[in-house]
Amino acid sequence: MKQYLLQLKSQLLDMQDELRRRLIKLATACDTVEKQLEKRVKTAEIILIFSEMCRKLEAEEEKILPFYSSTLSDEERAEVETAFYEPPFEELAKDMYTFDSLEMFWKRFSKVSLDKLTLEKERSILQS
Repeated sequence: MKQYLLQLKSQLLDMQDELRRRLIKLATACDTVEKQLEKRVKTAEIILIFSEMCRKLEAEEEKILPFYSSTLSDEERAEVETAFYEPPFEELAKDMYTFDSLEMFWKRFSKVSLDKLTLEKERSILQS
């Protein structure tokens, strides 16, 4: 009986040691994740600050009408709109349909790229 109790006691001690190791491992993992999340929050805050700065620096025209009007005719525009609301058939089209919210970003990106090219050409003309 005494040996049985000693065996149980040693098993309990082993389990406590294992649980202690697991708790330490979990605590370090939580600490690492918390630090990573803090870094991401700081990055997100920096992005928000930059976006606010960009918004302040935008010209009044960009604030009112941020993108150029479409060059499509009324028929082409209607065709695009009907195609947009149809359910996608191919896998790639389904994936593209989910990224529709990025359309405004790409419009703005294209506009900035064109403006940058224009400014670079003007600079090269002025330098020569």
